[in-house]
Amino acid sequence: MVLKQSLSTARFFLVLIVLALSSGCAASSAFKRGKNFEKQRNYDEALANYRLAYAEDPKNHEYRLYFERARAQAAIAHLDFGRKLREVGKLEDSLVEFRRCAEIDPSIAVAAQEIAATEKAILERERKQDEEKRKLAEIVERNKVVSPRETLA
Repeated sequence: MVLKQSLSTARFFLVLIVLALSSGCAASSAFKRGKNFEKQRNYDEALANYRLAYAEDPKNHEYRLYFERARAQAAIAHLDFGRKLREVGKLEDSLVEFRRCAEIDPSIAVAAQEIAATEKAILERERKQDEEKRKLAEIVERNKVVSPRETLA
């Protein structure tokens, strides 16, 4: 009976050790993938992998450091790309990038400012387009060709 209980206890600890090692391997693997993505400047994928590694081993300070750094890099990359898109007039696309920046790192206050400014620019552009359409419709209405019968009457 005692032998069965000690075997049962031994199996339990063996399972715990295997689980601990496998989660450590998963964390280590995700961390390595994160480093590779970071070298390629693919900060979104680096962030995703560092997040996995950190979630698997939250006591690992190196994982946390890399996760936080990748989060900042990814957020700034989206902010910069959003600004470039806005410069070439792609306001909706830039708004997506600014929102992604704010989602990744809400502490970046300038992202909220960029979102507000871009939303305002989109509304202003739409207002101008509506005004131009209205003016064009007025011009068309004024310059309609009068039929020859109307001029003779």
